[in-house]
Amino acid sequence: MWGVVLLGLDMSQTNIGLLALTILVTTLSTCGLGLLMGCIGLITVNIMFVNNTVYFLLLIFSGANIPLNILPTWVQVISSGLPLTRGIAAARALITGASWQDIAPFVGGELAVGLVYGFLGYILFSWFEIQAKRSGKLENV
Repeated sequence: MWGVVLLGLDMSQTNIGLLALTILVTTLSTCGLGLLMGCIGLITVNIMFVNNTVYFLLLIFSGANIPLNILPTWVQVISSGLPLTRGIAAARALITGASWQDIAPFVGGELAVGLVYGFLGYILFSWFEIQAKRSGKLENV
């Protein structure tokens, strides 16, 4: 919305339904990372430092602010394992008029990455719960 209002973004070729689906899948993917970061917050003293660091690394490595094709190869490899990367690529393609066949690999990959992060967060949280029950304390699991 802000791109249209402030920057005059032309969305006349955009399939709004597919864009909404892409945004939903990307949101779920980042929620998986959020679950993992929440678990890490249980064992760290300064979680805001960790969260802010991850946030800024996502902005750099996902292609949100800097196009991935101008970044070094090692950064592109790291970005392939992060949420947002494929969602941003799919959204950009949709705005230029791409179809479902064009973006399906991006959306599927984004969903897979989100499920991996969510699964890791769930496993880590379950392990912390077991440790807390075993030790009889919740702090410094």
